[in-house]
This record gives sequence, C-alpha cells and structure tokens, in this order.
Amino acid sequence: GSYEGQGIALYWESIVEFRRLLITLTVFISDLFVRAVILQLFNITFLLQHLYCYPFKSQLSNRTELFSLLILCIISLSSLIKSIFSAAGMMPQGLSKNILNFFILFEETTLLLLLLFIVCGECFAFISTIKRKEKVF
Repeated sequence: GSYEGQGIALYWESIVEFRRLLITLTVFISDLFVRAVILQLFNITFLLQHLYCYPFKSQLSNRTELFSLLILCIISLSSLIKSIFSAAGMMPQGLSKNILNFFILFEETTLLLLLLFIVCGECFAFISTIKRKEKVF
C-alpha cells in the first residue's frame, strides 16, 4: 500500500480503524464536557502518534494527514471550550467570548472549505470521467 514497510507503520490501517472505533464509542458518553475532554485527548494522541511514525511513503500524504489531525485538534478544542461554558451555565464575556467566537469561526470556515474541496474534487472526477469516455468513442 501507501504505507512505509517498517515497524508500526506496517499496521497503520489497523491503527486508523482503531482510532475510528474509539471516536465512535465516545457518542455513548452522555456528559458533554467529559466527551469533549476525551475527544481532545484522543486527537492529541493521534497527532503525536502520527508525528512519531510518519507512516506514509509520500511526504505529501504525511503532511496532509498532519494538517487534518491539527484541524481535528483545533475543532475538538473548540468543542471543549464551548462545553466548559455550557457545563458551568455561563455565557462567555470579554476576551473569553472573543476566543470562543474565533474557534467557532475557525470551525465553520474549515468545515465550509472542506465541503467546497469535496464538491470541487467530485466535479473534477465527474468531468474527467466524461472526458475519458469521449476519447474512447
């Protein structure tokens, strides 16, 4: 595959599937604050694990995965900050409100850009498929 053939990287797909399982299991945690803390710890662990292993042969793949893990850490930090205020029954004010608004804006912008990237990728794939079929006939 596209993984390095040495050490832990050889089993990287199993590690990725285990990550997904851990994240999925957090939906059963009813306390939003505890869930946010656990997700943040998971994401930081995944990021450190990736930094330690750099499992992909391609430098671009490693950097892309690193970027996506950093984004996940920032988004989960945003959720953690929101859950802190929610658990305390407080509305953020002053600097706290500005920081929270920054994280919310970052989260929304990142998700919008991701959606646009996916839509553009799908459009490109569709157009290239049509162009290839035209060349065949």
